[in-house]
Amino acid sequence: MFIINKMNILSKIKKLNHLTPNEESLIKFILNDIEHFVHLKPKEIASESYVSISSLYRLMDKLGLSGLHQFKLELISTLQDKTQDNKSININFPIIEEDDPHQIIQNLRRLDQLSLDETMYLFDEEHLLEMVQKMCEASTINIYTSSSNIYFAKNFQFQMQEIGKLVQVPEENYFQRITAANSDESHFSIIMSFGGRGQTTLEVIQILEDKGQAFCLIGSSENKKWIEKARYNITIPNLEDHYNKMSSFSTRLSLLYIFDVLYAMIFNQNYDENLAYKLNNYRRINKNEN
Repeated sequence: MFIINKMNILSKIKKLNHLTPNEESLIKFILNDIEHFVHLKPKEIASESYVSISSLYRLMDKLGLSGLHQFKLELISTLQDKTQDNKSININFPIIEEDDPHQIIQNLRRLDQLSLDETMYLFDEEHLLEMVQKMCEASTINIYTSSSNIYFAKNFQFQMQEIGKLVQVPEENYFQRITAANSDESHFSIIMSFGGRGQTTLEVIQILEDKGQAFCLIGSSENKKWIEKARYNITIPNLEDHYNKMSSFSTRLSLLYIFDVLYAMIFNQNYDENLAYKLNNYRRINKNEN
């Protein structure tokens, strides 16, 4: 059974008192359709609920939250209860010995769909767009990660190379540190670490911090120490146990989805130019097929 430990934001809301009429109206709007609310931007929330943006943030303060993004994260956790039905699945062990091929296929499909949905809910679209614009302006994008995560970074590197964007993925400890030390304001740094426990990750973050270099952290919400230091954050759903699992099915798919979204958004910033660049280069390196 897939279960997530979470703070009950609905209980927090119910315990609120001394609310203004606008705050009461806002709460009613939120609870009427949580799934719709979590995809709205602040201006859209204000427009659709007929309250001011300041009322929205006063409600965040009363709930003891750091902001709208944290509020959405807690609301999203309530949506996960939908998985507690006859389609429930054990995230860490999605198949059992008795499963036949059909059951294995169906279980992994459900796990994949759940992973994609949870990753999508955690996207902050305004935050993401700002980050993508910085990546487009950068002369070089450096990605720091380790283990099997390197393959996802390499795949992103390949995608970006096809549209003429330089991405570096240093693998060894020394090359990660020297790349961080060589970075400047024209570079954009991405650190990918689920739990933020790797020694090299800590060293790279320290180097970038010492240089005053902003970076994006792709990781779980457990990375509280580094989330505060990162200029940009992309959250990976914390669905799987770190050790006790069959494989990292969910986390792998989330990472692939995140990088595909980044690539698609970057491509979309200069759609016609990027498409022409990619197709022209394809023709140059495949002349025999023309």
